[in-house]
Amino acid sequence: MQNGSIMRSTRLRGPDVWEFRWREAGADGKRKHRRMVIGSTAQFSDKSSALLSGEVELWLRSLPLARASCAKIRNLMSVVFNHAIRHQVYSRNPIRLVRQSAKRRKIPVVLSASEVQQLLDALALRATRC
Repeated sequence: MQNGSIMRSTRLRGPDVWEFRWREAGADGKRKHRRMVIGSTAQFSDKSSALLSGEVELWLRSLPLARASCAKIRNLMSVVFNHAIRHQVYSRNPIRLVRQSAKRRKIPVVLSASEVQQLLDALALRATRC
């Protein structure tokens, strides 16, 4: 089973880039082409080096977690690779090139002072009934 492919694409301005391309089912059930730019050929010299950072980014995006949680996972992975480099187990940190935003997807709902008071009153009534 194929999970996608890495292709080198040319740009009108700037260096060529590595793109990860795949298909996924849309909301209507039809398969749609998707693509994600992994990085430039200056960042990744060959296809194999571009493949690892792209797979990690896709895995992080597939997790049912908040972006901040995914960013913390990415940072923890980077710390583990830095530790491996320090102890000469690994020669480089491939997670350094993985992009992961910690920005919120939704604007949080903020209650006003009167709404908080109503909530506390409702909870107090519930506590006295038990």
